[in-house]
Amino acid sequence: ELNSLLYGMEDNMRYFASVLLNNEEDIWQARMEERKNKMQVLWVQEEGIFKDYNPYTEKYSDYASAATFYALFTGHATPEQAKLIVSALHRFELEYGVSAGEANPAWNGQWDYPNIWPPLQLITYKGLVKYGYYSDAERIARKYVNLIENNFEKTQNLWEKYNGHTGENTNEEYDAPKMLGWTLGVYTYFCN
Repeated sequence: ELNSLLYGMEDNMRYFASVLLNNEEDIWQARMEERKNKMQVLWVQEEGIFKDYNPYTEKYSDYASAATFYALFTGHATPEQAKLIVSALHRFELEYGVSAGEANPAWNGQWDYPNIWPPLQLITYKGLVKYGYYSDAERIARKYVNLIENNFEKTQNLWEKYNGHTGENTNEEYDAPKMLGWTLGVYTYFCN
């Protein structure tokens, strides 16, 4: 996700340079292309997703993360890669949205299975829309809206993250804040 976000920021800088007419558009375009080319090492064709890669061990992470959807969000995935990533959506999609990662007993953290985080729902949704996968995007948005409405009815609060299987708020690691802004922001975006 870091390289995807940097690619997206380089694209923004390219756009700003074109608006400002400061003769830097080609510089930012070259940086985007260089990053996109280097990021291809992160592509795992057999799995149809992007994964973290350790250049020292020359091995990919054994953890499949929904961060692969950042490639759609920032638009650096090829149409063929996007098709494969969408085909892998079932690995992350749960009853209440897109889990931060695939179930893996070796991994246990905040941004992990089966946690549903608001920003990741929006990133996945926008990436799917960008590549024309509208029905998948709408399904993800609908799941998240239902999650928030059902949970708010029970708790009268908006929470930071939720369990993708039960729909309950999760706060095992710490006391999760109530009425969290990004939860409301993503919910409101999906409702409009």
